[in-house]
Amino acid sequence: MLYLWTEKGAWLHAKSLNTDEAWDAYEILVDEYYTVKENVVPLSKNQALVTVLRTTADLVENTQAIKQEQYEIRKELSMINEKVDEQITLTSGEQRAVQKEVAIKVYAIEVNTTIQSKLFRELHREIKNRFAVASYKDIRRQDLQNVLNYIRSWVPLKIS
Repeated sequence: MLYLWTEKGAWLHAKSLNTDEAWDAYEILVDEYYTVKENVVPLSKNQALVTVLRTTADLVENTQAIKQEQYEIRKELSMINEKVDEQITLTSGEQRAVQKEVAIKVYAIEVNTTIQSKLFRELHREIKNRFAVASYKDIRRQDLQNVLNYIRSWVPLKIS
């Protein structure tokens, strides 16, 4: 099957690529569409076919290059997102949620304030050790649910 395009059709097709060059070409088309072209030598069918095929091949090549570039950008963006997820720590509201959960747990276990103090230290120490952080404020955001679940299921060591 063979498709022959008018110049306008080729320009409109190029515009669909949505690149800066395609939009520039479309602006030229709009500016010059109603201008009568002088000294234009009509092409033979074979010349027109060769021109159309070359233009189509260029468009396909450019489209493939754009798709490859988009693929590489998506891949790079994915790697950046993974790195960011590894580095983002808890917000102040999330830190407060951890503090509240620790308090709820400790107060549910013990009423004696002296022992409560020891339990607070023990639970915070275990959270820091288990999640490899210097402070509960350094917990990674992606670990928040695991931390909260850990606190809820936490059982203190022998109270001395």
